[in-house]
Amino acid sequence: MTKISDNVVNLGPHILFVCQPQTLTLMKAVKRTFRRMRHCSTVKEVISRLDEWKPAAIVSEIDLPDGKIWQIVNAVRSGRMCPSDTPVIGLTHGERCQALERMAEIRRVHLYHDPAMEDLADFISETLDRKPELHKILVIDDDRGVTSHVANVLAKSFSIEVANTGTKGLEVWMDHKHDLIILDLDLPDTHGVEVLKRIRSIDPDQPVLVLSGFLDKRNVAEISLHEATHCADKEIIGTPKILMRRCLEALEWRYLNTALDAERRRLEQARLIHAAQDWLSDGTLPSTFAAQSLLHRAVTLDAPDKTSPNDFDLE
Repeated sequence: MTKISDNVVNLGPHILFVCQPQTLTLMKAVKRTFRRMRHCSTVKEVISRLDEWKPAAIVSEIDLPDGKIWQIVNAVRSGRMCPSDTPVIGLTHGERCQALERMAEIRRVHLYHDPAMEDLADFISETLDRKPELHKILVIDDDRGVTSHVANVLAKSFSIEVANTGTKGLEVWMDHKHDLIILDLDLPDTHGVEVLKRIRSIDPDQPVLVLSGFLDKRNVAEISLHEATHCADKEIIGTPKILMRRCLEALEWRYLNTALDAERRRLEQARLIHAAQDWLSDGTLPSTFAAQSLLHRAVTLDAPDKTSPNDFDLE
């Protein structure tokens, strides 16, 4: 007698598609590969039923009738409705821009650009097989209750490392170059502002979220002068959604700031090259020297910063 279980067909992973019906009609190959497909077209429907569906992967258009893919991603990365490492694929329909790439990188979204979607099934399979890479967060705080609570809140979405002194925090950061530092001000070996100053001297773009139970006007002024990405009272660790939002904002700041700097360099290079061409059109030797100087400046705009870090003695 044949058992019922012997007749069960493996239909593969459950894939959730969030897109307009006309987009779904282009997915014939995907339907043949993934037999367990669910479809909806709005952010609201996804978020309201995500904990019920718990898909193996989500494939969504960037722009939806009632919002954008990032709202879905935030719900997923919270870890409260489904596993926080659930793969999310964004359908761009061929659109490419630096800001979109940066947003996707921050929120760990895999962008798929082919508007014909001919190899989308293979792309989904490769994404499912890929081990997720979590953003690394370093928490520098000597209060074990705080570090434990922060780790519990963020561990589903980030890789967490803890240091209980400023000196140790700097050493650990230099070894691993974390994506975000959460920094306390009242440390046993130094003031958090001194740690912030040292971080800024080594990497001016490092995102630092200052959390303190003793924020006053003087502290906020010092933190602001030394360019903390964000500062907030430690009370926010009791509200996971706010803490998560602050971390995502700090991560986004670095990428958008980098993109802005790159765009400014590109515009300045274009201006210098255009000016050099004007000088060359003159044909005289002094004009040629001027053009060479401008072109040299344009090239050196992309030269790497060769400044070396100072030692970490905070005494």
